[in-house]
Amino acid sequence: MIGKILKAIFLFTIFFGFFYFISNSIDYYDPINNCYIKINGNILSGNEDTIRAALKKIKNKNPEDYSMVCTFVDKILENDCLTSDPHFGYPSVIPEGCFIEGSKFIYLKSNEVFSEDIINKRVELILKYSEYSRNYWIID
Repeated sequence: MIGKILKAIFLFTIFFGFFYFISNSIDYYDPINNCYIKINGNILSGNEDTIRAALKKIKNKNPEDYSMVCTFVDKILENDCLTSDPHFGYPSVIPEGCFIEGSKFIYLKSNEVFSEDIINKRVELILKYSEYSRNYWIID
């Protein structure tokens, strides 16, 4: 009986470890803090690892900010903002990022460089747009 329980626990641990590894290689998943954020990176000119590093930095720096990000952001897309298309009369300079009202999506401008400066900039932008999302979804 105990052998079956240990076998079940072992198999569950293997399955959970495999699921954790796969989900973190595609998206950002932190089961301890109940945080799951989809990451859609730009394969040709982006670097999803800087987004993951920025989220980990936020987690280690300020748990309250991390909780806000996990609550009010569902997806981070590494792409140009939809609101910056000059064909529609928007600015011709593409912003570093944006938040689309009515969603919990953050857009970050693609950058394939992995450096501390890029990670810090992404931390700043993720916190900024998470706050925009929180302000949109919280009704006073």
